[in-house]
Amino acid sequence: MKNEYRFGYDEMLIQIQACVPDSQKGDGLPMTMARAQWISQVFVLCTLGNSLARDKGWRLWGMDAIEYALMRRYSWPLETIREMPIRDRWLALHEELADLQWDEEAQQVWLAKIEPVLPGAPGTDYDVWRSDAPGFQLPQAPGYLVVR
Repeated sequence: MKNEYRFGYDEMLIQIQACVPDSQKGDGLPMTMARAQWISQVFVLCTLGNSLARDKGWRLWGMDAIEYALMRRYSWPLETIREMPIRDRWLALHEELADLQWDEEAQQVWLAKIEPVLPGAPGTDYDVWRSDAPGFQLPQAPGYLVVR
């Protein structure tokens, strides 16, 4: 993947971590878990976007491939898609994404840098879409933490 896109999954993870919504940058276990889950969800969705683009022959990367797939499938405007929570983007495309294979490099980054923080395994990524932190639900949109 690195040769085609000029950077790899380590760099992608760094970029994702730099984009954590401000409201998830606080301290405390619930906030730390919400932040780790958001990073994991974005990483998984970007990785699946790479796999989808490869399978479809698109010259897109990560979230661009996911957004493009949503536009093609549902004819939703890009602004609407970008306002959707990460989890909803995955849910809307779950049939297309279910059987995709992760790149080896993505699996290595997951196991080395994300798995220790938030358990789950590549290929069984459904766990990152579930609420994990006690009493908290995943952000409805980037930047919002909702208490159940």
